Amino acid sequence: MIDEYGSIAGLVTMEDVLEQIVGDIEDEYDDDAQMTIFPETDTSWRVMAITDIRQLNQTLQVAIPEDDYDTIGGWLAAELDHIPQRGDSHDFQGLRFQVLRADARRALWLHVKRLSAMSSSHSKTES
Repeated sequence: MIDEYGSIAGLVTMEDVLEQIVGDIEDEYDDDAQMTIFPETDTSWRVMAITDIRQLNQTLQVAIPEDDYDTIGGWLAAELDHIPQRGDSHDFQGLRFQVLRADARRALWLHVKRLSAMSSSHSKTES
């Protein structure tokens, strides 16, 4: 589809046509097909930093703001006020976010743990 400026405004792919005939087709390009939150226990998770904040909020039943950032890694970098490094941690709404892996540009893997009521009252950066 071409818009009034001559630019492509939409594109129908062969996959789109096939999905209309046979239903949804999952492939390596489907974002929803990639699992990014891995439960370890009832109160801790290993999370890829590319995880969508909305997905994390739904899975962990929390309310991390979704206004300014799309991913949990982007949000964490803003909260820390620097590029996350391995070992960095941040407490927020009864959760502790600890950076497990990072490169020079961003966090890659996080460990998220639900804090007990007693330990969350003593947290360092609770918001």
